[in-house]
Amino acid sequence: MFSEAVLAANVAVVERTQGQAPPLAPLDPERVRALPDATAGIRLELRTQSGDWIPLDEPATTEFPPQLFVIGPVLGTILDKIERASAATRVIALEPDPGVAALMMARRDWARWFESGRLRLLIGPDYQGAATFSRLVNVTRAPLVVEHPVLAAHRPAHVAAARRVARQMIADAEKNLEARRKFAGRYLLQTLANLPVITREADAGALDGVFPGVPAVVVGAGPSLDENLPALAALQDRAVIIGADTTLRPLTKGGVRPHIVAGVDPGELNARHLAGVEDIDDVHLVAEGSLNPIAFEGFGGRTFTFKVSNHEPWPWLETHGLTRTTLRAWGSVVTSAFDLALRLGCNPIVFAGLDLAYTGMRPYCRGTVYDAQWQQGIDAGFTLQQVMDNYFAQLPDVRIKDLHGAEVRTTPAMMAFRSWLLEHSAATRNRTIVNATGGGTLYGPGVRQSTLHDVLGGAPPLGGQVRERLVVAHRASAAPVSLRGDVDRLLDAAARQSSSLFKGWREFTLDTVSDAQITKALKRSRAPRRYHSSPGGAVATLVCVQVPQGGGLSLLLALQGYFGDEAVLVDHQLLDPSWSPADASAAGLVPGAPVDLRDKAVIHGHFHGGKYRDIDAPRVTLIRHPVDRLLSHYRFELGQPHGPMGAFIARHRMSALDFAKIPAIRHIYNGVFFKDVDMRSFDVIVGPDTYDADIARIGKLLGTRLDVRQEHPREGTQIPARELELRRQLADILDEDIRFYQDVIATRR
Repeated sequence: MFSEAVLAANVAVVERTQGQAPPLAPLDPERVRALPDATAGIRLELRTQSGDWIPLDEPATTEFPPQLFVIGPVLGTILDKIERASAATRVIALEPDPGVAALMMARRDWARWFESGRLRLLIGPDYQGAATFSRLVNVTRAPLVVEHPVLAAHRPAHVAAARRVARQMIADAEKNLEARRKFAGRYLLQTLANLPVITREADAGALDGVFPGVPAVVVGAGPSLDENLPALAALQDRAVIIGADTTLRPLTKGGVRPHIVAGVDPGELNARHLAGVEDIDDVHLVAEGSLNPIAFEGFGGRTFTFKVSNHEPWPWLETHGLTRTTLRAWGSVVTSAFDLALRLGCNPIVFAGLDLAYTGMRPYCRGTVYDAQWQQGIDAGFTLQQVMDNYFAQLPDVRIKDLHGAEVRTTPAMMAFRSWLLEHSAATRNRTIVNATGGGTLYGPGVRQSTLHDVLGGAPPLGGQVRERLVVAHRASAAPVSLRGDVDRLLDAAARQSSSLFKGWREFTLDTVSDAQITKALKRSRAPRRYHSSPGGAVATLVCVQVPQGGGLSLLLALQGYFGDEAVLVDHQLLDPSWSPADASAAGLVPGAPVDLRDKAVIHGHFHGGKYRDIDAPRVTLIRHPVDRLLSHYRFELGQPHGPMGAFIARHRMSALDFAKIPAIRHIYNGVFFKDVDMRSFDVIVGPDTYDADIARIGKLLGTRLDVRQEHPREGTQIPARELELRRQLADILDEDIRFYQDVIATRR
């Protein structure tokens, strides 16, 4: 009880479990005094403003919820009560007085509490570690905050400061829970789908210590990057350049070739920052394993993967021998890029383009993928100022002083990133952390303000050695071949224990994914996928032109089952019943809304056969006899009286013959969908008599087997007598399309 040995042992445990030694101090005898006590060893008294000494007893509570915050734990006897109650309560202890915290650490052995993660001690006035430990706070049930009544009455400012820290930690934890609810499904499913990449590419741990003492610049896409770019371009051979994913396009456009680009966010939008960027064949990607799959396509043989926590499916993967290094993350890819720079051994570590604020009321630097979004508003007739006003109107309005003392707008999220970076910069030993952004809010203990020229101007040129070391590190860690067998072994193991395994995975995602979605992700991992880049930045594995009622629905469903719904763009353009073949300005299809192709593996739908001609991907279509297709189409539209074409038929009381005479229907092959299209450009044309074989050819293009049922088998047989005359009349009307169909069937590949 109250020994130097116990204190030293607990300090070592705290340093090991919390990442830094607790900032303890001797007791200030003018504020708090320790008196001998026959029962407890010592008792504490607090001096009031009037000079009186009053007992500083232990805080009390009879509730032990899953999460407890204690402001003023004093000697920690509240934890003793939790033990006696056999409660599983986790505790964040916020002690305003470093001297009292030292007595708590000297009273008893706290190792089991700290090592189990059930206790974290934060000490005033700075409460360092709060931003980091927010991720440990359990908010599935509202946490209980217990404030020491004596401190609340006689040290109200100290308690208020601790209360603000507790509230911020709870708010951050609630955001983390919401993010888990939103993204955990993606983390799981996309990690599974990316297993071929993860097993083949290198572990980010191979980069540990590769650049000892070499300067690094961690680049964010804040507004000030526009001003930082000229200096960064001039000095880029003096440091390891680590760009956040958002910066890849702005950097390359500004003449800066980053050595490393980092990616963490699993969203499709973030993958677009990395997809379709040209001339990056010497840039390495350091990526969380759950990135959207298209993010990896431009970095084959130059990728290092990591994880941000031991989230699913990593515990299971590790039981089968697949492990990856953990990089720290706190809501922003820049936090992981900073941790990467530390692991590389770099010194100094310089931030650029990291405003963490809307400097000049700009959301990002120029040149990101977001520019296209702003341009859409401008094209719609709005000014850039109106577009920006609308953008900011949807965000919380938080104002703080920037590093020049001027008021700047930011967000709670960016403030959380700032707190994390400042906290970890202050805790970093033997490194110099510099902010060369020149604007924004990244200032505080542990971060020195300077310029890129001042920090890097005297550093020696590195030449090509940075990229050479990255290549060597990758070669040392990456698999020599694509470990198809390793992936299959993992997937076979998952199939054998799917019931219990899938249950745990669903619980991790808070039941936001189903067994069917997990199975689909595993199937995607088993089958190799190919992506093809186009000059415009679109990626696709397949382009499929489907004429209405051409028999393509089953194929669409199979493609969605293989790639996932989000990876298949369904582009259905409506037929224009008022179109005439004499109208050279239109092709019988109503123009559709603009589509974004950059996150899609398949483009499928009702569109002109030449619409996506610039995309370098296999092209397929399905074709039926025009009379069979028309009858199916007419019956379908009769069942859709509120649809555009169905309403047109109902309004004009059309028969099948009348329907066939609509120009866009009569010439649907040769005048609408395939007008001026060289049918030899299609890799596969699925015909009714060779349907199964043709579908198998499409599957071969994709490297898989597609389970597709023919929707209209053995057409033209067993036709009712009353329909024969109708078919003869329809054949006369559709004679041009019939000749087109016969020529295609006879000459297709």
